Amino acid sequence: MIKAISCLLILTTAVFIAGCGGPTVVTNPDPVEVTFNVKRSGTPVNDLTFNLQPIAEGGQSQGMIQNGVAKLAVMPGTYTYYVTQGKTEAAYNAIPETFRGGAMDRKLEVSAGATIDIALD
Repeated sequence: MIKAISCLLILTTAVFIAGCGGPTVVTNPDPVEVTFNVKRSGTPVNDLTFNLQPIAEGGQSQGMIQNGVAKLAVMPGTYTYYVTQGKTEAAYNAIPETFRGGAMDRKLEVSAGATIDIALD
C-alpha cells in the first residue's frame, strides 16, 4: 500500500514538473522603415523630434523631423504619436499642446514600407 502511494506521488510529481516548462520566449518582429510626413497647417514642420509610443506590443521609436519628414525604424503595430522639442524651442512652441504627449484616441497602424501623413492641427 505504501509502495503504491509512493509510486503515485512520484508519478504525479513527474507529470506536474513536465507540464511546468520555463517561460515562453516571444520575440518581436524585425523593425521596418516607415516614413512620416509631418505638417502643421499644411506646412512641413522642422527641427522637432517625432515619437511613437506602442499601444499594445512593439517598441518605442523616435527620430528628427527634417523638412517635414521623419524616417523611423519601427516594429509593425499600433502606436500613438507626439512631438518633443528638437533643435529649436520656437518650432516646439508652435505645436499645439495636444500633440506634445501621446493620446489613446490618436492611433496609427505601422506596417512595412508605409508612408504616413501626420497633421499637427
